[in-house]
Amino acid sequence: MAIVKARYVRGKPRIKAHLRYIPHRRAAMGEAITRPLFGRNGALTKPQAYELIDAARRGAVFHKFVLNFHPEREDTRKDLNLWELTRRTLEHIRTQFGEAVPFVATIHNDHTPLRHVHGFFVVEGRLSKEEFAKIKGLWKIASAEARRQRSRLDRMRSSLRFKKLLPLIENYKRKRGEGRRGRMRDKRMQPACAYCGYGGMSGMPAYLLVCPSCKHWLSQSNQHSLSVGRRLHR
Repeated sequence: MAIVKARYVRGKPRIKAHLRYIPHRRAAMGEAITRPLFGRNGALTKPQAYELIDAARRGAVFHKFVLNFHPEREDTRKDLNLWELTRRTLEHIRTQFGEAVPFVATIHNDHTPLRHVHGFFVVEGRLSKEEFAKIKGLWKIASAEARRQRSRLDRMRSSLRFKKLLPLIENYKRKRGEGRRGRMRDKRMQPACAYCGYGGMSGMPAYLLVCPSCKHWLSQSNQHSLSVGRRLHR
């Protein structure tokens, strides 16, 4: 069962302090680290996250949250797509205008064996009792989404096609990780396909525009990438 902790703060300086903390909390051995941020539409830079805070109207409430998952029943192999899971969970929080709330989050997987998500979402105006109840019930949504992903990933792992592809995936990752003269180089990655779950175990290279499995576009919001992708696939 997933656990969702949420509490709210007022004032932009307080939430900016939280934003400075969550991507830079030191790792298990005390080393400095910078974790990538993401939001409703994908990856976020830190300046973009600050812009989101500054754009909030006067009186906006910032809800800090933490998403934890069961290490044996849900995030069994540390392969859940936490980006997509967070997005789907927070989609159930709507403003009084029926719009999904903007959020900023990051994954902590380096200072504890249990992977979890830290972040905050922005709600402008007062919430009704029903809306507060939705926030308290987010754990049910997160649990259902985690079970859905777990079932899909387990089916994928047990399929003959996946077993044949696994050695090729590992070999591809090894070759991509080797730079010139055998040196290792950093790789930009993107989350798994939201349609079929391909890449849920290790992610996918950021340069891919189309899912290799179901052929859906991986970034509907990047029109330039879409136009380039269409030219490449003609």
